[in-house]
Amino acid sequence: MKLKRKALSILMTLCFLAAMIVPTATPAFASGDFTPLSAPNVDDGVVTALGGVLVKITAGSLQEGHSINFSLPSDFVWVKASGTDSDDVMTGSDWSGTVSGSTYSYGQKAQNGNYIEIPEKYAGDNNGLYGVDLKVKQISDKEISVTVDGEPSSGDEYFLYVYPKKIWVEDGYDGTIDLVATRPNNSGFPKGTVTIGNVTGGEVAVSVSGEDSFTDSDEITFRVTEDTAGSLSEDDESLIIKLPSGFTWAATGGGDDITVSADNIIWGDERAAFLDGITITCDEDELTIGIENESNEATSFEFDVKINVDDETDAKTGEITAKLSGDSDVTPSELVVGAYGTYDVEITAGDVPTVYAGMLEQAIAPITISESVAESLINGRTLTLELPENARWGALDDDNDSGLRIDLVNFPGKDGKTVKFEFKASNGTGSTDAAELVLDDLEVVLEPGVTGDLVVKVGGTAGLSDELTVAKIVTPITVEATGKPEVKIGTVNEIGEVTISETEAGAINKDEWVVLDLPTGVRFANKPKVEVVEGDLNVDTGSMKSQEDDNQMTFYIDGESSEASKIKVSNINYIVDRTVAEGDIVFKVKGSAVADVNDPEEVEDYYGSADISAAGVISIDSQEAFKADSVTGGYAIFSRSGTNASCVNAKVVTPAPEGTSAVATFTIGAATYTVNGNEATMDVAPYLKNDRTFLPVRYVANALGVADANIMWNQDEQSVVIIKGDRVIKLVMNSNIMLINGVPFTMDVAPELVDPGRTMLPLRAVAQALGADVQWDAATQTVTVTTI
Repeated sequence: MKLKRKALSILMTLCFLAAMIVPTATPAFASGDFTPLSAPNVDDGVVTALGGVLVKITAGSLQEGHSINFSLPSDFVWVKASGTDSDDVMTGSDWSGTVSGSTYSYGQKAQNGNYIEIPEKYAGDNNGLYGVDLKVKQISDKEISVTVDGEPSSGDEYFLYVYPKKIWVEDGYDGTIDLVATRPNNSGFPKGTVTIGNVTGGEVAVSVSGEDSFTDSDEITFRVTEDTAGSLSEDDESLIIKLPSGFTWAATGGGDDITVSADNIIWGDERAAFLDGITITCDEDELTIGIENESNEATSFEFDVKINVDDETDAKTGEITAKLSGDSDVTPSELVVGAYGTYDVEITAGDVPTVYAGMLEQAIAPITISESVAESLINGRTLTLELPENARWGALDDDNDSGLRIDLVNFPGKDGKTVKFEFKASNGTGSTDAAELVLDDLEVVLEPGVTGDLVVKVGGTAGLSDELTVAKIVTPITVEATGKPEVKIGTVNEIGEVTISETEAGAINKDEWVVLDLPTGVRFANKPKVEVVEGDLNVDTGSMKSQEDDNQMTFYIDGESSEASKIKVSNINYIVDRTVAEGDIVFKVKGSAVADVNDPEEVEDYYGSADISAAGVISIDSQEAFKADSVTGGYAIFSRSGTNASCVNAKVVTPAPEGTSAVATFTIGAATYTVNGNEATMDVAPYLKNDRTFLPVRYVANALGVADANIMWNQDEQSVVIIKGDRVIKLVMNSNIMLINGVPFTMDVAPELVDPGRTMLPLRAVAQALGADVQWDAATQTVTVTTI
């Protein structure tokens, strides 16, 4: 049983192999594509040419007897070369083959009719169909069949062209015209659909060039374009272009008629029969195009015409919009053909930028001067631009357009606020066309602390008068205090923190100083602490130092920020003199880091050393603009003000209580002492040195009626400050110079430190500086101090 099954399996395998080896007739593999050569717009109800098609077939796909059919849409007709309508259908004899040079054609190529063409080569490649006969058969009015009548070359690709040159387009048809290719299943030809034309209904497009502004007349050019042959219908009013009231048409050479010749043709029908039948007539506000003979192909032509202002009382300024009508299907229905205007000039400012108070090189909005028509601005007339008191010009611009320039003349008043320009025409009269002049690169420098809109006043002999907002001024920083504590004069007062915030990244200048400024009579009792608490501003935290008798503190900016930053100032203590009136204490932020208009180096760098005279006169574009303020180290722009931001961080209330009269007694070598008869103990006993009595600082001050809060030790400076009433005493260890309210006095001995780290002061010098009386009893080695 197993042997029989094995034999049967072998027999079936042999039969299968035999079937694979014996050749059979199978359909060829069909591969190729269709490429449209064009797809013109055509009219319906006419005999017309449609676009050709290139058919490419893969090498080896075709054999003798393979065929392909080409079909037009329903009710379309392949028309004889001599035919004129749908009744003149091609027959089989019309598709006979001919040889012309290196091409074979089938059909009526010589008669400019429909045909199929076999080139010898395509793009340099041999054509496998070349030299092989084809049989072309008219299957129906709309369909033809092409059959290979010979053996094509199997090693080359195959190429053939189909040219539908005489096709009846069914009346009423609309849309794309597709040529459909079909084939039998065993044919190697491809199948598919390709668009060879479009029926649009015959539309005329009208466009215009040269629609400039004018006051009396203007010349323009019309272009009239058909999308299909005959789109301009045969009619005396094929196209009408009507102007609004107040305007009329005229031929450019005078008169009413305009001629169209072959020179006017952009493309299309140049036959005399068509051109001679075109009439263009100007009749007041109507321009009429008449067509006697329709074009035989889609045509585009141009012609020039003149627009005149006929009645200024009717003519409206602005765009001139003409209406299009007529027997032809025209688009658009309205067309702007020009712009009419009176002699008028407009001045405007562009987008308003944000600029910084206290800073140089601040770019403002561009200023545009626009003529409504040519020659609105007269040669030699002027324009002035005046800044407010808180601004000065930094950089200026000029421009030219249509033969008109605007140039800097000078700075009237030499105050840097007002600049004068002059309009200059190359022809000595005015612009050749409506000009637009733009002053684009304008810069100003701004006074510190003044914010709000920057408004430029416009004037001059050109007749322009306006006020333009050209920038919004903000401070580069804001300052905020955590509180407003009450402080008393004659005392040291602890103040809350202050935060300095950048308006945006980079607002604080690098390599410059920030100045913290207090009112007269208010002093920093110590160096505040400065640190960046937000952002990446680089502050030299160790650079803090006092200026002007402790009335100011400064610190250095090492690098600008790439992220808006905040600086915290803490450990602030004020010494308030008795001369300070009750009310708010204003904490001001100044310095070249936040206001560079008063930094002589920055001013010189911006304007240029060559443009600042020895007398401080600054020139811009070689014109003297204004005189800068003379300051230490050079010149400043707004030396009258340096504060760019401030805050109130304290309030002066009542004065410190007056000290009562007291008598204190100290004995050399004794740790006990008395004040008004009350005994107390010191941790260090007084001693004599160079005939001078030295006592610990705190006990001296207390004995003189000074509270502990008004005794301040500075470890870094090795100094002590004692405040009593309106007097501030400062002594430095091992220095015999004592400062009284900032004035240096020389002592005959110096303060010193003794174990265990106690500050010892020369009693007599300090007591007398604070207004106390000192008596020495040599017998008892006792010093008596009486406060006054």
